[in-house]
Amino acid sequence: MLPELCWSCPNHDLPRRAVQEPTTLLSTTSRNPCKSGANLGRFVRKPPSRSSDDRSPRTRQVRASALSARLALARLEAGLARNEWSGPVSSVRVENDLVYAAVDGARLALDLYHAPRYDAPLVLYVHGGGWRNGDKADDRVRRLIPMAERGVTVASADYRLLPGAVFPDQLHDLKAAVRWLRAHGADLGVATGRVGVWGASAGAYLGSLLALTPGDPALEGTVGGHLDRSSAVQAVVHWFGPSDLLTAGTRSQVEGRLLPFAFEADLLGVPSVTDAADRARELSLLTRVSAQAPPFLIAHGDRDRIVAPSEGAALHHALSRAGASSRFELLGGAGHEDAAFDSPVSLALTAAWLRAVLLPDTP
Repeated sequence: MLPELCWSCPNHDLPRRAVQEPTTLLSTTSRNPCKSGANLGRFVRKPPSRSSDDRSPRTRQVRASALSARLALARLEAGLARNEWSGPVSSVRVENDLVYAAVDGARLALDLYHAPRYDAPLVLYVHGGGWRNGDKADDRVRRLIPMAERGVTVASADYRLLPGAVFPDQLHDLKAAVRWLRAHGADLGVATGRVGVWGASAGAYLGSLLALTPGDPALEGTVGGHLDRSSAVQAVVHWFGPSDLLTAGTRSQVEGRLLPFAFEADLLGVPSVTDAADRARELSLLTRVSAQAPPFLIAHGDRDRIVAPSEGAALHHALSRAGASSRFELLGGAGHEDAAFDSPVSLALTAAWLRAVLLPDTP
């Protein structure tokens, strides 16, 4: 079966439908498949002459396969341009915009990336953006779909952002997302007995604080309801995030001019993080670690100039001293939000670690 082509119309250069014999294209315009009207009143141009080899079934099959491949590539490139991933190139099933809570008339939603495995564990992904920017779909092509393809179902959630949100609004939202997933896990077809959290940059701080504060009434909140469900998580992936708000947010005058942002101070709602030093220490991940903390996988770039790699190392050492399980990966030559974190090796390692921790009984 060869695709029928509109040989003379400049408006159509892609297959319209398949026919048994391409020679039926040699006809007057009354049989031309083109519907644009561009060819009315003239003859269809004859296709290029073919040799005997061109007419062989094998040649026709190869050409049809090549055309199909070009069309699939075109669809993929168009999807990437729209930050989408669709078609047969991925076996990941995506459910978009699942509303997990409503606050002050605003809907909070998540996207669910179903891994093509029956035994896939579930991880909640928390995007970065300095608590001021970002969206649940930002990392879908380079990070979330590839993770699901490696056997981990990912729920990527939106949460309220600065300046409209006041801490701990962001944490209340994410804990609500975990409770909602547990309440609806059976309907969604995901296992929620053991859930992980995975965050990048500012999202890594929120995800880690979520993991280190189970049952804390002040940080639990009531957003979204389902208060009979647990928001506790059993594994944490912390990518290049701060661990000590006071240390990470303190800068000299020169550093303040070179790095004119104050993410940590903005989160606390003060001009400078030193204006709320006690509050910053209270919300430091380092003061929240305990032997009961879930296992952590921490990854940082050694050339990160936004969040110093010492932040990841400090969290790792604090967890280790407390008796919790922690693994620290320092990526050589990598900066903040570096492409190295989304490399096949990095994603495969992260997926394998999550599966090992969340599915401990799986051989």
